[in-house]
Amino acid sequence: MKQPLTTKILWFPELQLGLGLWEGNYDGLERQWLRWHDVNGQCLPTPMERAEQERQRAVQAEQQVWLERQRASEAVQRADKLAAKLRALGLDPEEL
Repeated sequence: MKQPLTTKILWFPELQLGLGLWEGNYDGLERQWLRWHDVNGQCLPTPMERAEQERQRAVQAEQQVWLERQRASEAVQRADKLAAKLRALGLDPEEL
């Protein structure tokens, strides 16, 4: 997200929001727009930007789940190999 064009932000204390200029693409149009800003002067995300952020979070969560499944699968494989080695030594891994 681009930063505001100007540091001049009209502040609405009762809303804890500011209104300022932002230059960028919105709805296919590249130009200056009025954007809401938070107390730190950062633009609040548009609905499209918010949807994209949520999509990215969902993708990251999906990747994390995949990694955890991979780790779990690898742990099971290691446990199976260790159990096979114990059996080869004449030990029952279930009795240990």
